[in-house]
Amino acid sequence: PAPACDATTVTITFTALDGVEYSLNSDFSTSITDGSFTADVNSSGTVYARTTGTTCVISSGYEVAPAPVTPAAPVLDVPAPACDAASVTITFTAVDGVEYSLNSDFSTSITDGSFTADVNSSGTVYARTIGTTCVTSSGYEVAPAPVTPAAPELDVPAPTCDAPSVTITFIEVEGVEYSLSADFSSTIIDGSFTAAVNSTGSVYARTIGTTCVISSGYEVAPAPGSPEAPVLTVPAPLCDATTVIITFTPDQEVEYSLNSDFSTTITDGSFTADVNSSGTVYARTIGTTCVTSSSYEVAPAPITPVAPVLTVPAPLCDATKVTITFTAVEGEEYSLNSDFSSTITDGSFTADVNSSGTVYARTAGTTCVISSDFEVAPAPVTPAAPVLDVPAPACDATTVTITYTEVEGVEFSLTEDFTTLLEGGSFTADVNSSGKVYARTAGTTCVISSDFEVAPAPVTPAAPVLDVPAPACDATTVTITYTEVEGVEFSLTEDFTTLLEGGSFEADVNSNGTVYARTIGTTCVISSGFEVAPAPVTPAAPVLTVPAPTCDATTVTITFTPNQGVEYSLTSDFSTTIAEGSFTAVVNSTGTVYARTIGTTCLISSGYDVAPAPGSPEAPVLIVPTPLCDATTVAITYTAVEGVEYSLNSDFSTTITGGSFTANANSTGTVYARTTGTTCVTSSGYSVAPAPVTPTAPVLTVPAPLCDATTVAITFTAV
Repeated sequence: PAPACDATTVTITFTALDGVEYSLNSDFSTSITDGSFTADVNSSGTVYARTTGTTCVISSGYEVAPAPVTPAAPVLDVPAPACDAASVTITFTAVDGVEYSLNSDFSTSITDGSFTADVNSSGTVYARTIGTTCVTSSGYEVAPAPVTPAAPELDVPAPTCDAPSVTITFIEVEGVEYSLSADFSSTIIDGSFTAAVNSTGSVYARTIGTTCVISSGYEVAPAPGSPEAPVLTVPAPLCDATTVIITFTPDQEVEYSLNSDFSTTITDGSFTADVNSSGTVYARTIGTTCVTSSSYEVAPAPITPVAPVLTVPAPLCDATKVTITFTAVEGEEYSLNSDFSSTITDGSFTADVNSSGTVYARTAGTTCVISSDFEVAPAPVTPAAPVLDVPAPACDATTVTITYTEVEGVEFSLTEDFTTLLEGGSFTADVNSSGKVYARTAGTTCVISSDFEVAPAPVTPAAPVLDVPAPACDATTVTITYTEVEGVEFSLTEDFTTLLEGGSFEADVNSNGTVYARTIGTTCVISSGFEVAPAPVTPAAPVLTVPAPTCDATTVTITFTPNQGVEYSLTSDFSTTIAEGSFTAVVNSTGTVYARTIGTTCLISSGYDVAPAPGSPEAPVLIVPTPLCDATTVAITYTAVEGVEYSLNSDFSTTITGGSFTANANSTGTVYARTTGTTCVTSSGYSVAPAPVTPTAPVLTVPAPLCDATTVAITFTAV
């Protein structure tokens, strides 16, 4: 049979025959009795028939169709009616293979899982598996629709002058609640609320217990404002002024007047007022009667004093100052400085000669100043006494020329009455005489004088007669003799730094010279020359040039100038000889060079001492750090060695101490090391890397969050 709705099994029947047994198993382990058995829906199988007592079997297959299924009752989504709605749309999830209807006979059908139902009504939705009679249903009920209240009618008054707020009123309706916020977080009671002037807003009305809301907007005009009282700048009157200009900063839309009825107006924020007066400035917002005012008072003008009359005396001769006087007036103060940092009392003060200045007079307690200039003439000056240069008379002279430095504006004379004048800064005087030179400032009687005295002229002595003997063999000197004269001194030097005594002196052989004779106490000199023949002599000791060893050297070349006819050796027996005036010597050693006149035994020697060679220092090992971020310099260090000086300059014009110095980032250079007291130099170069640069802090643009936003997008400019 066809399965019933939602059935799990069916009963299959057949006509059983006598002598035949039936089974659902081919081995007949179970048997079917009464010609029927139960089979699952949506299954198949076989019924086997066997003649009892035999193995004769035949079979018939069967197949049971699936059972038709009653659909699930539709789950209806019945919305609450919107405010003032006449119907709602009820929805459900339509299932494939199921048809839906509002009628139990399915005379009409619902498509797309939704249908319209009147508010305040009820009904049933039927569901039937298509092609079957399997039906189920779900009932529904729609509530009445809530009603939106009427919008409130707001009475918004015009603000009064300077008012910060107004009271807005409306007529309340029973069953309706009111609020200034759409979420009704606060409510308005008694049909009124306060609103700020120059503002807008909304009043929301909601039927109590519903979401049915309506609103009315309002706008409150700005309050007409009284103007700010003008801030008046009243200057102190200037000296002797009759008026001042009072200023203030005018506001736009405000008119100003010196009269309360505004019969006249002030423009540009300034007006003139008499000194020693008072008044009022009125301010009114244009087009209103809102008035404020500010009073002012102008002080009397201070008076400038009369300029002081100064008595400036002529300076006395050689005076440095004069006393200037004036008549001081009570209530006035006087000063030589325009800032009156110091004052003059008693109507007098001291001024330098040959100067000028100003005396300032000020009415006490004011800035009213007047002044009088003064000029003090130079004082007539007595000239400086002439400095006379009186030379010692020349030997055997009869006169001398005395000199002095002429001064412009000064006249000179040898007579007190200036009957004759000296010119050219010099004059002639007899030897062994005295006198005066007078100096007078031209055009004045200021006189000063200087004395002079001329010594007698010294006499030149007779030239000495010299007895010069021939030199002895190998002699180095001879004794030359002469006859001494009383009152005369003798010398071998023209400047007489040493004197000869006893009428004799020694002179080198193979030499010449001069004997000078001078009258004692004078510069009168005469001389006689002499010449001494050569002596058979041993050679001169060689003058050795021993150079300072160069840095790190092992030997030096010692040189001398060889003389013709002389042989040289490093050994006293002359077993070897030195040629061409040079030889090599080890540093830090000593020795002797022997010289001998060729063909003789006349021998002389010169010792030598070669200093140790100065050593070059080790090149400094520089530690150059990596520059820090944004650094401009680094500190480079090295290990300083005692006895070595260090510099960043090859000429060592500056030195480095302490084993460190500062170097710019992104630079190169050299550190020089020199053994102290030598020219032995080594160096190490360095290179400082550029300093890494710290980036600029990102400038973040943080926007204001949108309404109800949970995040914002912050931006910056990536570098």
